[in-house]
Amino acid sequence: MTHEQLTDISDVTRLHIIHYLKQLKEEGKSSKTSVRHLSSIRSFHQFLLREKVTTNDPSWNIETQKQSGLYRKFYH
Repeated sequence: MTHEQLTDISDVTRLHIIHYLKQLKEEGKSSKTSVRHLSSIRSFHQFLLREKVTTNDPSWNIETQKQSGLYRKFYH
């Protein structure tokens, strides 16, 4: 993945988050680590929604290995 410079939090997309989780796996991080990171990302985006900083949550409906076999689809 090419690293791109994001200048606004509202520019973060679902694909950015999926690529980040993939990077964690490639670095040898455990699935528990990915789940924790995704949980933090979700909490942060929910906070941004509550504070009306953004109008969408790109972390919505992203599943991890522990949640579904869909995780493998993004990582393999």
